[in-house]
Amino acid sequence: MTCGWGGEAALDLQWTHAIAPFAKLVLVEAKSDALDDLFAAVQTAVSYIGTLGQGRGQISMSWGTDEWDSETTYDRYFPDGPIYFASSGDKGGVVIYPSASPRVVAVGGTSFTRDNTGQLVSITGWSGSGGGISRFETKPSFQNGVENLHGANRNVPDISADADPQSGVAVWLTTVCGGQQAGWQVIGGTSLASPMVAAMANISHHLRTSGTSESISIYGNRPAISTKQRIRDVVGGDPAGGNEALVGYDNVTGVGEPLGLHFDDDPATP
Repeated sequence: MTCGWGGEAALDLQWTHAIAPFAKLVLVEAKSDALDDLFAAVQTAVSYIGTLGQGRGQISMSWGTDEWDSETTYDRYFPDGPIYFASSGDKGGVVIYPSASPRVVAVGGTSFTRDNTGQLVSITGWSGSGGGISRFETKPSFQNGVENLHGANRNVPDISADADPQSGVAVWLTTVCGGQQAGWQVIGGTSLASPMVAAMANISHHLRTSGTSESISIYGNRPAISTKQRIRDVVGGDPAGGNEALVGYDNVTGVGEPLGLHFDDDPATP
């Protein structure tokens, strides 16, 4: 539950700030939820980042639509420069766009279980995490040779973070949500996972690359081949559609979940 576009904006801004408090946050609003308007907003975000002179930054998109046969023509809206993150969706086993684009880091969902003292008990795949094999996007080179990856087309997601509403986060809303009055609400979904991973990218030395090199970096540091433990493999949980969280890559959690500040390329960092 994200309580509409207002809830999406509150969730993204508050939890990006919580993770990356010194990041400069800019909310770009589209005129409507029509695709052309949404991608016009993406262009605005890209142009704004370009005005900063570095051409780098993170753009998180907590929205998506069903795949369609000409979606690849929209990949042009993700030029090299910023790192693009998109929610994989909240319907297990379903692939949506723009997370299906190979120019975008697709972020799936995990579920946290804690005991009555708040201590972490387990992290598993979230049953609502969208993912699978794109019908129209061909497999990018950074997915070649990846364990458990199926077919000749793009697999989704790439990486994941907490998304289960049962282990969601507190968000302050100024509008009525779910029949309740404005105030604190607990919200989840991959709409939470995408901005959180974008925020981790902002504060991590290792993730300050740009364009598709970001996905290359993620797959190069997956637990199956890396000993630096920048990513935690996530296994188990209820199936997400027809997908299960397996050892190694899977269509629920991707390569796994980043280890926060430890997701760093600085050898001096523990």
